[in-house]
Amino acid sequence: MRQYTKLIFLLAAMITSLIACTAGPGTSGQAAQDKTGAATGLASIDLNNTGNGEYYGGKPQPGLYVRQVPDTKCPASPTVLGEVLVTNDGATEKVLNPKTCAVTTQSLNFEQLAYANYFTGRVGHAEGLYAKESSQNSGVVEEAWCRGISSTRATGFDVVIRADYKNRIYTAHVVSAKADKNGVIVRKEQAPIVIGRRFEAGERIRYRTEENFEIDIQTSVVNPWAGTMRGEFKYDMNGFDSEQWLECRLGGALDPALTAK
Repeated sequence: MRQYTKLIFLLAAMITSLIACTAGPGTSGQAAQDKTGAATGLASIDLNNTGNGEYYGGKPQPGLYVRQVPDTKCPASPTVLGEVLVTNDGATEKVLNPKTCAVTTQSLNFEQLAYANYFTGRVGHAEGLYAKESSQNSGVVEEAWCRGISSTRATGFDVVIRADYKNRIYTAHVVSAKADKNGVIVRKEQAPIVIGRRFEAGERIRYRTEENFEIDIQTSVVNPWAGTMRGEFKYDMNGFDSEQWLECRLGGALDPALTAK
């Protein structure tokens, strides 16, 4: 009898584990439909103010993180596609469906959020890119956030691409960090770099300068669990050089929720 009881508990544990794996690390154990209703109007952000925050006990800094786009086609929330509110205990995500203008709300734990290691004030969940700067309509949005696949809290980099669609200006912002000889982590933020943008065969987005900066995001190579896209980074400027693989999220006019067919 005891052997049958042990077998039943073992099978139950295996089924529970399988369900958790199927949900993936970027989704909640509950469906993303805890609360669904009409769009109520979300915040807007000003990316001309960097406002980089600091980590709070190994977690993202509490506050409101916003997913901004040029136009949602929803009158109640014309430029904000979603938001993540981070508290000391967890996070709540609201996402606008641009086809129906309904807002879906779900609770998240910190393990479900991706954090920018060095360019703080950014979080990601699934395909969403959220930035912490909050004010009103500057016309500048974050179009991409990439981080080195091999980056850790002690060494690596974050790259943020900002887009001024009205003036057709794209800038790259690179923040790197590495430990000095005493083991102290030194953070270095490069001056913004004006770059060009080009689409290739509907499968790649290339940001580059003439010589020393290039990010190639492969939009056809998507991590189904995390919602990130694979990128390649080549950079050589001001004593910092790198060539490595990236994981990237797209936002702004390229937000997957707007470009999905």
